[in-house]
Amino acid sequence: MFLPATAASLSSSAPSLDAPAKATRYWTLIDLDADLPALLDHIAARWAVKVFYGDTKDLLGLDQYQFMTATAIARFWILALAACALIEEEQAQFTQEQQRHVTISEVRRALQRLHYRHQASPSR
Repeated sequence: MFLPATAASLSSSAPSLDAPAKATRYWTLIDLDADLPALLDHIAARWAVKVFYGDTKDLLGLDQYQFMTATAIARFWILALAACALIEEEQAQFTQEQQRHVTISEVRRALQRLHYRHQASPSR
């Protein structure tokens, strides 16, 4: 479905006028009646999706997963959501224990160290 040219709005921002083109961020919005708070809500929701995708890709290595069927795609998303849920639960626990913000990367490394220790220790 194509939208008429008047049904979309394009907005952009750059850290400064001298910033390189890669530093500029663009947003497209179909809701032309949106006020600034609504626009920020749209951007924040989109940013959460982008961060989720980046985390699953970069931190969890899920960008290496190749799928060709609908079943494989469903399995991919189940795996991605389960991994993210585990890491977020661990992040909340680590943050509470350490009384500071703990990044997702720190949690991933801690879980990897724990896994490797259990893997390397002799069975009882």
